[in-house]
Amino acid sequence: MTRAFSPDPVAPDVVDDLIELASRAPSAGKTQGWHVIVLEGADEVARYWNITLPAEKRAGFRWQQLLDAPVLMLPLADSSAYVERYAEPDKARTGLGAGADAWPAPYWTIDTSMAVMTLLLAAEDRGLGALFYG
Repeated sequence: MTRAFSPDPVAPDVVDDLIELASRAPSAGKTQGWHVIVLEGADEVARYWNITLPAEKRAGFRWQQLLDAPVLMLPLADSSAYVERYAEPDKARTGLGAGADAWPAPYWTIDTSMAVMTLLLAAEDRGLGALFYG
């Protein structure tokens, strides 16, 4: 995983291609119940870091060049998409449409993770640095 980034911008079509490729990752019931918030440009990226890593904590931050990444992608899992999908006639017999509590495993998290892994691999394949960061 890359922890030192160049601030050079990434073309919007490259970002779109990465997300489109991630949409092909495995997904329970082809639900694809995940979303990505893309932060691009110095202002959006700086706002993210200002909220998540306030200036007073940055001096001691070990990976200063991580803050230079020109694009941040924030994945979000959507459990309601899975409940809705599994309430449809072709999946209703599973009982998983009853609610998120009916699921023995949180496939929305699993599927989002697979999509993120696909994004990371695709970015690396394009010669871009990538990092799963939390």
